[in-house]
Amino acid sequence: MNDALEFDTQNHRNAPPVRQIAIMVWLAVMAILLGPGAQADGPNQVGLVVVHDGQVITRCIEFTEDRISGLEVLEKSGLDLNIEAGSSLGATICRIDGQGCTFPQEDCFCQCLTTPCVYWSYWQLNDDNSWQYSSMGGAGHFAGNGDVEGWVWGEGTANSAGAPPGTTFAQACNIAPPDTPVPTPTDAPIPPTATPTVPPPTPVPLPTSAPTATPTLTPTPLPTPEVKQFQATAAAIEAGQSVTLMWAVTNAESVYLRYDGLEEGVVSPGSKTVAPTQTTVYTLVVKGRAGDEISRQITVVVNPPPATAEAGQPTPTPTATPLPQPTLAPTATPAVAQPTIVPAPTAAPTPTTISPPAT
Repeated sequence: MNDALEFDTQNHRNAPPVRQIAIMVWLAVMAILLGPGAQADGPNQVGLVVVHDGQVITRCIEFTEDRISGLEVLEKSGLDLNIEAGSSLGATICRIDGQGCTFPQEDCFCQCLTTPCVYWSYWQLNDDNSWQYSSMGGAGHFAGNGDVEGWVWGEGTANSAGAPPGTTFAQACNIAPPDTPVPTPTDAPIPPTATPTVPPPTPVPLPTSAPTATPTLTPTPLPTPEVKQFQATAAAIEAGQSVTLMWAVTNAESVYLRYDGLEEGVVSPGSKTVAPTQTTVYTLVVKGRAGDEISRQITVVVNPPPATAEAGQPTPTPTATPLPQPTLAPTATPAVAQPTIVPAPTAAPTPTTISPPAT
């Protein structure tokens, strides 16, 4: 009996306390709740990135459904939107945030009818934070909680050159990283036997040495911006014609196009079709990350159109010059001799006979 009681007392002494067990259970539950992919209670969220004219717009879209289409993400963003419904893609995005084409007043791909082809390209963010070009329309692709959608106005290319800038879901939705939980210290079990006391080691003084000079770190210089391409499809045009400008730069913080006293931000690589009415100088300004700036210029000469006869004006008919008439010499009138009047002879008077009166 005494042996059994001593055995039970020894087991109870070696077992962890009730408080220690409760703390371990609480830590296991928190590890499950705060593990990868766990989300706090609340609505689902999808990040949205819209890029046009050098601007990057981010939105965090909330929804209660399990999934939401890319078109619904745009509709919930509050941005200006123009859609061509019933197309081959289900719904074609014509205009976002005032940039693009207005349907049905013009074709949804109004700036894709000539080269270069500029339109709204559709992207999704992969798990490794790389962008994937989508060949499906916004109505045919669905996003879930934690996904990121992207739309870019420019020349549609499936490679990373036309993708939106790197943006994570936490950046789009302004989510701070979770704090790392600090483990709670546990009570140390009581050792079954007393641990012998070990005297502390005698400290040995370290040899004195001269202080080591701290090396001076030289900052790595930022790369200098460079213009790889800036050209026009024609150096001279006639009034009423258009010309396309094309450019490509590297190591740039921002890129601008200046002309006619205006300045607009552009993306690189990029292009723009212009129709100047007079000879115009176009300047490409590239600003680097270190604050430096370079520029390149192109002059497009505008010649007047060839002169043509105005429509509806009659062509003047040349007037015939009359030929000179010969002058006739006066004809001499022959003199006619006047007849001489001869007086008629006077007749002798006739004698009158008187008859005798009747008896």
